[in-house]
Amino acid sequence: MTEPAWDRLVEQVSTAPKARARRAACRKLATTGNPAAIPYLRTAYLNDEDEGVREAARQGLAQFKAQQEGHHTGRIHLNPRLLRVTFWGLGVLFLLSLGLNALVLVTGDTSDATPTLFRFDRPPSPREQVIAQVESHLRQAERLAADLRGELNHFNATGQVSCDLNYQLPDPVGLQPIDEVTYPDLRIAALNVDVALPTLQKVLLLLQGACKNPAAQTERALQAAIELDKVDNQLREAGQQLQTAITNPAPTVGPTVTPLPTHTPTPTPSATTAPLTATDQATVTAAPDATLSPTASPTASSTPTLPPSPTATLPFPDLDYKAILRALRERYVIIGDLQNNFGTGMIDQWEQALSPQGQNSVRTCTLNPWPTPFDFSAEERAKLDAPDVADPQLENAVRLQQEGIALALQARSLYEATCSNYNLASSAEQGLALANQALQKLIESQLLYDLIRAR
Repeated sequence: MTEPAWDRLVEQVSTAPKARARRAACRKLATTGNPAAIPYLRTAYLNDEDEGVREAARQGLAQFKAQQEGHHTGRIHLNPRLLRVTFWGLGVLFLLSLGLNALVLVTGDTSDATPTLFRFDRPPSPREQVIAQVESHLRQAERLAADLRGELNHFNATGQVSCDLNYQLPDPVGLQPIDEVTYPDLRIAALNVDVALPTLQKVLLLLQGACKNPAAQTERALQAAIELDKVDNQLREAGQQLQTAITNPAPTVGPTVTPLPTHTPTPTPSATTAPLTATDQATVTAAPDATLSPTASPTASSTPTLPPSPTATLPFPDLDYKAILRALRERYVIIGDLQNNFGTGMIDQWEQALSPQGQNSVRTCTLNPWPTPFDFSAEERAKLDAPDVADPQLENAVRLQQEGIALALQARSLYEATCSNYNLASSAEQGLALANQALQKLIESQLLYDLIRAR
């Protein structure tokens, strides 16, 4: 299999929107016979939401295991005539697709040619507006967390869970796609707020369940307290990242922000001396005929004394991005060992050890080997550090992944040292703190990876 075909297949296993495509990718990976497919199948088996995908991944892993043990796995032999008919059928569909695309280009009608998610038919919102949007949702989540903390304090003081729990879960931040691409630092802060919402809902459901079942009040209140601690950490991280985005904004990415009337620089002397953000600099240097009406004053359209931000306009370095992204992707398999849908991750097992039932198994105490952390080669680092190029997204993605893996390794050493003797509870407090931090950083790195791959 060629390298581009392999890359497409690996991406489909985890990113294809339809479960049917992910199942097919799992089966195709298994038929390659390449052991490099095992980490991707394992991640799909642990994390995919679709039962059919998990089953296809499980069968693929079983096939590799059988090969390693010397068993015959058998192969499907396809009818050559069927293959020829399929080939010609696909060829006809391809030609029809080309004809339709040509028609779209001739008519200029692109309303249905591009998915809405990737069609930026509106300018990005002003940065201040996006900050206010993220901050508003963060404050709503913090208020709900404080209210639920008060309910737990009431239970600790009285031994009874209140049944008056008419709390409203905040909506997700819901940034526009163009804003997510333009302001990657605000996108990460928004994601951290959204990540806390399911956990908040779980706390609320636990407390409501405790009200309905007095016999289980203590157990469910304890579980709610554990989940609420997670929420506090998630919202604290979101607040820190939002503050960093406000005080030290990252360069904007993608299309230049179209200036709005409230952001048009005034021709006063103070406007030429005040420090500007990357977004404002892009506004100043935008082409006059693209952003100003014919009646705009000449002074507002000519401000050549303000140079653009180097980090916002420099080209990307001449790197082998496919190889680098492939190396990063291989290391996200660690996320599945931290937490997964089967409850076998380190975080899941530590939480189980802290529950009233306690640790009940040692089957997941020995984890598979992890890939070593990725780092740039000397040649790649020299290209990145060149003065005429920049790619802060890539550097941050690598840095966050390295930090996440370092924290995960610390958590793993604690986990394996205490798991096999049914003593996970003794390392749970320290281990959960490390593992949750590792998971957060790896997820942030993966988000940047997705942005880079979409460029």
